[in-house]
Amino acid sequence: MVLSVEDLFISDYICQEMKNEAKTLFVIRTLGRQLCLHPVRHDESPLAVFMARLPQAIGRRMVFFRLCDGERSFDETWLLNLFDAIMSADAERYTFAMRSRMSRAQAGALHVLACQAASRLDSPLRELSLSPKQAIAS
Repeated sequence: MVLSVEDLFISDYICQEMKNEAKTLFVIRTLGRQLCLHPVRHDESPLAVFMARLPQAIGRRMVFFRLCDGERSFDETWLLNLFDAIMSADAERYTFAMRSRMSRAQAGALHVLACQAASRLDSPLRELSLSPKQAIAS
């Protein structure tokens, strides 16, 4: 789905007003909930592909709360920690986060995608293919 000019304006405004962690949580929740409804295609962003492959790697479906929920799921908190470890170049925390939830082979297979996904989080709009209005409704 293509964002309209109005949606882009609203999204940019929302993202500018949020702190980095809140922006990341917004993207994770929106994309996570979207992926539950529509499987990822091979032409998706690294973040979408990474998040689509995670349930198989960890052996269970991931939990993403609605945007308006004040609490975070374990999966959301884990993803925030993982991306923060990558962005701050904390190799020990990154390795612990990955290895605490999946095998060494699965972590290795997802490593490049995880790093690419984290680097893309600076521009949240690139990762979303639905508007904040649609995300809130989901």
